[in-house]
Amino acid sequence: MRILSVFVLLVVAAVPAAMQGGTVTFSGVGAPSGSTHSVDVSATFKNVGSNLEIDVFNNATGTDPLQILSGLLWNVNGSAPSGTSLSSAVTGSGSDLYTSGSSGTPNAELRNSVLGGGNGWQYLAPPGPLNSVSFQYGFGCSGLGGTFGGLGNASYGAIGPSSDIGHVPLSNQLPLVMSTSASASEADFVISGFNVDVSNIKNVTFAFGSAGTNNIIGGIPIPEPSTFLLAALGLFALFVRSPKRA
Repeated sequence: MRILSVFVLLVVAAVPAAMQGGTVTFSGVGAPSGSTHSVDVSATFKNVGSNLEIDVFNNATGTDPLQILSGLLWNVNGSAPSGTSLSSAVTGSGSDLYTSGSSGTPNAELRNSVLGGGNGWQYLAPPGPLNSVSFQYGFGCSGLGGTFGGLGNASYGAIGPSSDIGHVPLSNQLPLVMSTSASASEADFVISGFNVDVSNIKNVTFAFGSAGTNNIIGGIPIPEPSTFLLAALGLFALFVRSPKRA
């Protein structure tokens, strides 16, 4: 059993290093500062070569404009990459861009640099301060009080709750990214040249609506399922290594 215990310990020690090129997810659940409306959002950061993919989800079931996700901001540990850009921003799998109550477009373009006219999502590094707090990176589809200058309060392509689109009171918030089913509404972003391991992502903050103050909630890291498996393997290894008592 000693050989087995040593092998298990080696696995536990080696896998975290191999996982550094993986993913990390941050969630924001509860009522944002300045709001009484509950939100349920998450953002999954993925290393894809020298790029960073961020899949953003809104799983709220309400129909209030303050539950519409309109911005995501974050910082990094260590050296911060420069020369990054938003190379892709589209509706995610199972979500459409709704421009009317019943008409949705799959795989819809969401970048302001393509749509123009103050519409779409804009990426800035750094963006302007949000609630007097500075961030290194962020993208948004609303000006958020100057955080994303030039967008005003356009809110084009904001990520809406996972509820039926086109119904009051969200019908006046179009166009929105909305789920076509009971799953979360999703939009996917790719930032080119962002060659920082996702384990160094920190201070993830979600913004809602179009206000420049309040209406934000901090993201909390969600452990990957493999993290729990590694912990269990570690406990098992310690158990196996424990000397038998007479």
